[in-house]
Amino acid sequence: VRRLLLSSLIAALHTPAGARLLALVQQPPALAAASPGGATPALPSPLDAMPPPPPRRDSEGGRSSIGSAGTPAAATPGGDASPSASLVSAAKMEASLASVASLLQSRCADERPAVRRAALGAIEAYGLASSDGLSPAALAAVEERCRDASPLIRKQAAKCLAALLAARPSSPAERRAWIDGSLPLCRDSEASVTDAALDSLEELLLRPLAAAEKKPSEAASLPLWPLLEDLSAAAIPTLQHALGVLAARGRTPPALARSVQALLSPSGAGCGAVRPPLWAMLLQLAQQKPKGREAVDAAAVLRCWRKAGAADPAEAAAALRVLLCLARRGALEEGELEGELKGELLSRLQQPDCDTETAALLVQICCALGGDGWAEPLRRACAETINAAAVLFPHTHSLTTSTRDVQRALVVYGELSLEEEDAAASAGSRASVSASTKAVVAAATEFAHGECDPALSATAFVTLGKLCMGSAALAKKLLPMFVRELSTSPQWAVRNNALVVLFDLVKAHTALLDRHVGSLGLAGSDASPVV
Repeated sequence: VRRLLLSSLIAALHTPAGARLLALVQQPPALAAASPGGATPALPSPLDAMPPPPPRRDSEGGRSSIGSAGTPAAATPGGDASPSASLVSAAKMEASLASVASLLQSRCADERPAVRRAALGAIEAYGLASSDGLSPAALAAVEERCRDASPLIRKQAAKCLAALLAARPSSPAERRAWIDGSLPLCRDSEASVTDAALDSLEELLLRPLAAAEKKPSEAASLPLWPLLEDLSAAAIPTLQHALGVLAARGRTPPALARSVQALLSPSGAGCGAVRPPLWAMLLQLAQQKPKGREAVDAAAVLRCWRKAGAADPAEAAAALRVLLCLARRGALEEGELEGELKGELLSRLQQPDCDTETAALLVQICCALGGDGWAEPLRRACAETINAAAVLFPHTHSLTTSTRDVQRALVVYGELSLEEEDAAASAGSRASVSASTKAVVAAATEFAHGECDPALSATAFVTLGKLCMGSAALAKKLLPMFVRELSTSPQWAVRNNALVVLFDLVKAHTALLDRHVGSLGLAGSDASPVV
């Protein structure tokens, strides 16, 4: 009750009536003057009916009097009234409100949870009533409470930031505080805190975004647009997780997928910084079972990929991830499974400007589409490229002219090997290590710890790890090299990839990694923050 009364009082003091009340407390109001014709004056209000204070004399004998109209008369030389009394009162009022805000900010860090919660409620009311919103320090104090030890406080802080952002969606400070404070609570361990964060996400972003389907060209003028632009790369995985939780609960707004695709289309308003979060949301929606208007349109995604081409690798990779998800769910149409799409993907794979990430996605999509007769020729071509580079490697110690080609060949060969191992495992058997694979292993091992481009060395480690996944004998042979390079390689990318490979091998060949657990633990003290 005290918290509610305090919140109401703070909100009321920011209104014109509250300002007049504070002025009346410090200075008596004027009395109503008698009408000239002797008519009875209008009845005064209760405040007007208050009698004026009697004249008082100061220490110097000065006297302040009330004029006939009830207004303060000019003060005698020693009086205490002045024409600027109302301005002084207003200044005192603003100073008092500022001190209240500072007090509430300090109470947000009180040791008692009940006080912290009451302070958050009061500071929310203060921010909503103030025309300027909260100060940066006050917003930082509320954001800090999103990491409070008490779930009750984290929930209250999430609601506070959501209310402040809903009241001022154009404020960069409020948007930043909500993204950094409230959005991460979608992963909170306490269900009530997670629900509060999900509610704010649904109310502030997802529902307005779904409503933009009707007029996607005007979406850039909506309050949600700056919020999408402010979403950083670090916040996108949390956004995907939250959207997945809402989809599992059946709370995805209708037409959200259609709206996102409309914004990503060439005629939509989606451009610049808003495209990465939009693609991330579409990828998450593509993993869900479609329901009418919630289904992702594969044809629209294909158009986006074709438009991006090689000019925008990030955009093309985002579209390919969505296509891969749709292909694995069997959501692509029959005409696209064996026809023009696969040929187009393989053609893109052969282009010189195809990077390693795109190459991996292209191979995975082709494998998901199925079909025979395309994998083996591609595997042979990759093996020839790798072996030819290995022949030159001892003499040149540098592959500056063909590093990209060799990297792409290594990535493609590793992806094809993984698909072969998965197919053999589904059939209840294990894929054998062919002579071609043994030659690729020898070449990749030479690249891995030789004097060459660091990117090529790191890629070679990843390929060796993929080849080891289906062969315990090969894993046992290469395991000492992985463990050694994890601690001795001067290249952080090599150490990072060696750790990733060992992590995967722990799941596939657990018995082989038992005695190397200590080495894996020491990687936590690596000099590189990436490792």
